[in-house]
Amino acid sequence: MASSPTLELIREAELLKRHYPQGSTTLNRGILRWIGELQPIEVSRQYLVDLRYNARFPPKIFVRRPKLLVNADGHLPHIYQDGSLCLFEPGEWRSGDPIVETILPWASEWLIHYEFWRATGEWCGSGGNHTGRIDVQPKTHQPGRKRRHRTRVNRHNQRILATPGIKTEDN
Repeated sequence: MASSPTLELIREAELLKRHYPQGSTTLNRGILRWIGELQPIEVSRQYLVDLRYNARFPPKIFVRRPKLLVNADGHLPHIYQDGSLCLFEPGEWRSGDPIVETILPWASEWLIHYEFWRATGEWCGSGGNHTGRIDVQPKTHQPGRKRRHRTRVNRHNQRILATPGIKTEDN
């Protein structure tokens, strides 16, 4: 039996508070919001991100600080017109998939790819190619294409992601 959207949001809010306590978690008028810092790897910058989720649509992540930079042509890969990060292919994330095991780790992965792209000019993340000008609607994902891999929170990749707030047996 599926849970109600309200119960799902309450469950997600509790998971966020438990696994990412350094952030601010609010639930107001059916919208779950988490604002906190992610540091993809130890040598990375810290990014202030804003997660928004209303249970009728997939969660969205916005990077608030530092400002994401475009290349010389004005392009920024894997970002939507509204400024949210492209984290997954259509159908890859489903309501009920815990945000702490999917969306926030995927955001950390996106930030690693962003840093590499800024250094090399090459986007090495998976997914459809929809690099475009940030003021233009990006191309949609190609149906049927799957990510080569999924980043899930587990004992192995927590240290790689170095995501604050997630406790591991190694910490």
